[in-house]
Amino acid sequence: MADTVPEFKARETQLMLAWMHGDAGRAKSMLTGDCIMMFGSTPPVLLDRASFVGNLADRFALRGFSFDEVTARKHGKLVWFTGHVELEMRVEHEDWKGGFLLTDLWRKTTFGGWKVEERSLAPLDPSNHLPRAITSLQMWR
Repeated sequence: MADTVPEFKARETQLMLAWMHGDAGRAKSMLTGDCIMMFGSTPPVLLDRASFVGNLADRFALRGFSFDEVTARKHGKLVWFTGHVELEMRVEHEDWKGGFLLTDLWRKTTFGGWKVEERSLAPLDPSNHLPRAITSLQMWR
């Protein structure tokens, strides 16, 4: 896992930079043709690759990001990347900003190498109750 984290954090950074710079071609090249994105809003909303790539330069603009506490686990031709990411976005005419849980499923394709197959992005709960409760369940502590 140790070698996987830096490699995929770099790939994630490249994808986020493509989004932030409105580079639709670069973003498209990093996503599978049938990539789907789930946004953890209420209610949850899906976005396909064409909709994401077609709007990332203006209607769904990323203005800033930073990663924290990331993991990447390789499973054959798949890598499951998860992390806490701070985002500053503009969706239509509204700002969407703060901490988010990002999960990406990367798949090694025959042509084109590693690409994101599925992405989930959900706002983090700002309360401390749930993390403390889950931590108390950890048997290795």
